[in-house]
Amino acid sequence: MVIFIGCAPSKIIKMHRLAAVLFYVLIVGNYNESLAGPTKSASPGSKAEDLETRCTGHCFSKMSSVMDYVAANQERWNTCQEITENVTRADKNQILIQMASLQEAVTNVKTSQEFQDVKLDRMDRQQMAMQESLPKAIPQDLEKKLGSMETQLAALQNELASMQININNHHLVSKDTQTSQASTQEVLSSLKDSLESKYIKLERQQIAMQESLKMTVVQDFEDKLSRTEAHLTRLENKLQSIQSKIDNHLTAISETLSKLNTKSIPPGFKLIGSRFFHIQEDIKLNWADAQDSCRRMGGYLASIQNREEFDAIVAKLDNSEKYFLGINDRDKKGDFVSVASGRPASFFKWFPDEPVYNYDQERCIAIQDGYMFVNNCTYKKRFICQTDDKI
Repeated sequence: MVIFIGCAPSKIIKMHRLAAVLFYVLIVGNYNESLAGPTKSASPGSKAEDLETRCTGHCFSKMSSVMDYVAANQERWNTCQEITENVTRADKNQILIQMASLQEAVTNVKTSQEFQDVKLDRMDRQQMAMQESLPKAIPQDLEKKLGSMETQLAALQNELASMQININNHHLVSKDTQTSQASTQEVLSSLKDSLESKYIKLERQQIAMQESLKMTVVQDFEDKLSRTEAHLTRLENKLQSIQSKIDNHLTAISETLSKLNTKSIPPGFKLIGSRFFHIQEDIKLNWADAQDSCRRMGGYLASIQNREEFDAIVAKLDNSEKYFLGINDRDKKGDFVSVASGRPASFFKWFPDEPVYNYDQERCIAIQDGYMFVNNCTYKKRFICQTDDKI
């Protein structure tokens, strides 16, 4: 709490009291004047006479001191009001800062609570997983052992009942023999104590076994879980290391292949699918001249290895034009071989009813509109070249 010297409330109260006294003196003076009877009508000049002739000298002196006090302290009171307003404004700013800090604290508490909720959910899932795996961890012969213990307890109870019956029968036969009766009672009591002791001992063993089993199962489960997590972590790190090595190896192979391809691929050939081809669109040649043109460029008339490669090449062709391939059966009709490798061609996509031989010169395969057909080898057509001689 801040106290400003010169702005004490007691002085302000005293000022208000003096103003009240002044007001009271004026009222009393007017009242006494009215009791004195009517006065002569005032002349116009009498309105200008000062307060000292209209009031007694004592009244004027009191009023003068009050007015002097008010005039002397007016500036100080104004300053006090400004200071009070500044203090109020500073307090308001401080309250706003505290509210912002409180809001931030509430946000942090909410974030912490959300984190705790996530952690509790994870603990619940772990507990459920532990409960599900607990029956698997319990030894399979536990129920057999418990059943055997229950069988032993039942046998003891039957033995006790049988002994009780025998003792009762013996008691009826030798009822008049007091000594024998006492002995029988002692034997019965001893047997009952022994059986009860065995029964209690078995119960305690059973409870201890169950408790020990629970603790063993939980501890074993936690140990197995820890070992499993550690093993998984090691495997993950190992897999990441292997993956990194494979990626580096593949990168090196890719760079090597890129360098080799750059050096060995003739100009004008482009990668289509997994191999390099040149589609001749500018000139048309017969089949033999097209083969010679491909050889001069550093390649061979093309053969197709599979459906994916065929579709990729067809997508780049003009469907209204025919293109020679390096597949023919000029040596033996119906035995189509690749001119690049000399081996039988591996892929065909025939036009319906093809191959159809209208003339003996129709021994060279061409492509049009996505299909293959046999065509006259002497006709001039566009053609397709490949770089390798393996297909």
